Amino acid sequence: MLRVVNLTKKFGNFVVLNDISFSIEENEILGLVGPNGSGKTTMFNIISGLLSPNSGKIFFGGREITKLPPNDICKLGIARTFQIPRLFENLSVEENIFLGALAKYDIEKAKEKTHEIMRFFGIEKLRETKARYLTSGDRKLVELSRALATQPKLLLIDEIFYGFNPTEVDSVLEFLNEILKMGITICIIEHRLKQIMKILDRVIVLCRGKIIANGKPEEICSNKEVIKHYLGS
Repeated sequence: MLRVVNLTKKFGNFVVLNDISFSIEENEILGLVGPNGSGKTTMFNIISGLLSPNSGKIFFGGREITKLPPNDICKLGIARTFQIPRLFENLSVEENIFLGALAKYDIEKAKEKTHEIMRFFGIEKLRETKARYLTSGDRKLVELSRALATQPKLLLIDEIFYGFNPTEVDSVLEFLNEILKMGITICIIEHRLKQIMKILDRVIVLCRGKIIANGKPEEICSNKEVIKHYLGS
């Protein structure tokens, strides 16, 4: 579904991503993990069009999308969330999700899609609440709802568990499984490995801008390089 080829990103003389290549397969849930500063969010920013690489190419469904603007990439079927949600603070929950739906639907269909997604996440009671009054967990759900409203083929999720307690994390895992059943491919950045490993098909580990491991969760957890640079003894 997505192919990243020899991607490099620098900020000044600092190399954040160094000649990275990998692919995301259709209908899988891929984990992108690694220490802070390893380049995970930068990778999401480049795929979604917020940043341009210094070199390398990205292909989505066989089409090159390198350096396309975010709105065009969204319309092609890639949606993303942020580690710290970026909501329209003075708009209601319903309005935030509705704006996402407008990326793909006319006004009436967008309204219908908005209500459908609010029911899916169980947040109808918050529909008139302005975003600035939401809890951390609810902000995450609203941003995920808005991303889902764009009808993505590929969903990039940045640290979804941040702001949730252990009980709520189980509910989020159920949501992710249901999203997969919709035929949506997921790539997720996450540090809470114990929880996320339960549902991942494959894991890519970044460290200092390089991929040091790429494999199934059980392989990653026993990989000596991953233990040395990330998991610890």
